[in-house]
Amino acid sequence: MSFGNDFLWGAATSSYQIEGASSRRARCVWDDFCETEGKVKHGDHGNIACEHLDHMDGDVALMRRLGLKAYRFSIAWARVLPDGETVNEEGLDTYDRLVDLLLDAGIRPFVTLYHWDHPSVLEDRGGWRSPESPAWFERLADVVAGRLHDRVHDWMTINEPQVFLGLGLDQGTHAPGRTCEIAEVIRASHHVLCAHGRGAQAIRRYDDHARIGWAPVGVVAYPSTPNDIEAARERTFSIRADNVWNNTWFNDPVVFGHYPEDGLTRFGSMLPDGFETDLKQIRQPLSFYGVNIYHGGEVTVVDGETREVRYPVGGGRTQMDWPITPEALYRGPRFFYERYGLP
Repeated sequence: MSFGNDFLWGAATSSYQIEGASSRRARCVWDDFCETEGKVKHGDHGNIACEHLDHMDGDVALMRRLGLKAYRFSIAWARVLPDGETVNEEGLDTYDRLVDLLLDAGIRPFVTLYHWDHPSVLEDRGGWRSPESPAWFERLADVVAGRLHDRVHDWMTINEPQVFLGLGLDQGTHAPGRTCEIAEVIRASHHVLCAHGRGAQAIRRYDDHARIGWAPVGVVAYPSTPNDIEAARERTFSIRADNVWNNTWFNDPVVFGHYPEDGLTRFGSMLPDGFETDLKQIRQPLSFYGVNIYHGGEVTVVDGETREVRYPVGGGRTQMDWPITPEALYRGPRFFYERYGLP
């Protein structure tokens, strides 16, 4: 198998998971969550993590030795805008320097604006449940793009909304650790989509040729046999439960400018009044569609009914205890490309 010259091999990280240097930023929701008894195994936290910010030169040198062509990293919101409004110049300088190091090493920077770690002060004001949250995110996008747009041309607005909404606001197993009613989670999902649109607009105010995407989770079904392909596709793009673990609720508004019909049937009454007026802003032109696929579920059709195929006992699993399903890495991107038409 060969890859084209425009295929980028790289690596990706997120701010809270690697940066450390917590004393040089404001508190974020993951600080609060990690300090809540019983939420994180052993009470572990990201105060130190990989100490990336204190070893940035060496880390980029390692990337260069590995032959990375691209590096995706995220912005710590609480490092750049500690109170959600006032700019911390030292925090911005950190990312300024990282971008310069990457470019000097011949590595193309991809900036993710949000990877789950908004400032605690904004969570105190409602976080993503607040209708003001899209404006807060636009402020972040404006500040970061204003500083980096002359050197960064590849952007992702938001990473994995299904996770920080589903685990953070519904199940309570990720920051901010809430267990809200599904209606409140759905309203928050609309705020996140509005934030994506406003963030993309903010970036393009500085660079109208910027390459902008976003990076949701790919909840993927894959076929057991070629006869099951359409069933797997339908399962991948259907909304079958009262939660946010699906694809189309998030991606159809971003790409098509409308919510999916089965989603509106299930969740439409939970959306904010007048949500329709936001859809044009949500649908901003995208250069690519990022998708995080960790594993998938095998399906087959029996007597006209789509059924899940149980993963074999003793089958390979990751350290996270997820099944190893390489088929999902083929079918998932193909299904998404065929539906949305984006690389």
